[in-house]
Order: sequence, then C-alpha cells, then structure tokens
Amino acid sequence: MKKIELTQRLLCLLLMLAVIVASGCEKTLDEPEPEPEPEFDPELLLSSLNMALVIGGEQEVVVAAIGKDGNPENFAVTSGNEAVATVTISDTVFRVTGVDYGTTKVTVTTASGKSREIPVRVYDPKILETEELLITFSQDFRFRWDDRMADYMIPLTKGSYWHTVRDWHAFLPDDAFRPLGSLAISGYDDPTGKQGVMMVKAKNGSDALAAPVD
Repeated sequence: MKKIELTQRLLCLLLMLAVIVASGCEKTLDEPEPEPEPEFDPELLLSSLNMALVIGGEQEVVVAAIGKDGNPENFAVTSGNEAVATVTISDTVFRVTGVDYGTTKVTVTTASGKSREIPVRVYDPKILETEELLITFSQDFRFRWDDRMADYMIPLTKGSYWHTVRDWHAFLPDDAFRPLGSLAISGYDDPTGKQGVMMVKAKNGSDALAAPVD
C-alpha cells in the first residue's frame, strides 16, 4: 500500500510540474516582441522662405531641424554671395544682413542632409521695381529757360523750365535712368531738392523703352 501511495504522489507531482511548465510556455508565446525604436523622417522648417533687404538691413530666421531620432540636430548656413548678403548663426536662429545691391541665395543644410534655399534680394528703397521697368525720381536740376528770356519786355507767365542733371548730358549710357520729361514751374526759384521728375530704366532683357523702328 505504501508503495502505491508513493507512486501516486510522484505521479501527482510530475503532473503538477508538467502543468506549470506548460503554463510558462504559453505565457512566453503570448508575450509580444519588443518594438523597435521609432525612426522619424528628418525635418527642416524655416520661419522665412524669401527675403528683401536694404543695405545694412537685417532679418532673422528661426530654424527647426529634426533628425531621424526625433531630436533637434545641427545645421549650417551659407551665403551664395557674401558681397551681397552675409550670414551669422546663434543657436537655432541665423541673421542675414544686406551688404550691397543684388540677389543671392542663403542655403541651410542639416546634419542628416536636408537642405533648403532662401532667395535674398538687396534693393534700393528709392527704386520701385515693376515687371519690366525700374522707376525712381530725381530732384537734381539745372536751369534751362524762363520767360524773362522772351522777346517781349514784361514776362507774362512768370515760369521757368528745368532739366534733370542726368538729362543734361547728351549721351547717356543705355543702362542709365532717363527722365520722362523736363520740369516746368511757376516762378524762377531753383527747384532742386523741392520738386521731382520721374526717371525710368528698362530691366535686363526688357524692350519696354526700346526706340520705335517705324
């Protein structure tokens, strides 16, 4: 009897161990595999996409550069022509300064290889730019004629006529600003610095001011 009881106990113990092992296996099979670290697409965001500056003018741009790990990454900024505009960097901000008239591009490149370009134009605030013309004004004049030079003794209109200083020269280069006319005023006082005449110049490649061919 004792042998039978011992055998039964051993069988029960083995059965319990088998159940425990089977339960452990089932839990192992049900446990999910650890997920891999997420990978992000690198991002490069800028607070400005184009610039128009005067000489000495400055504009700041905020940069958000995100790497594949989702964290901020380093970036570099270069000017395509430092004679037109220069760049200085401070943390996540860079500043562009206008140096001379012209156009260039500022390039931002991140450590992960993302790159963006910002067009920069440094302009003269006294010149209006249209599709085909550049327009400005002249306030420098030279005396041309007044009614005191008429044949009669008493001037009737009390007026005078003035040419712009640029128009005074007979041979202007093709790329020079040209006045739309002379200035006629009442009286004989020099209008320099007080009056103005519109000056125009065709942009490169434009025939807006070409002489008629007929």
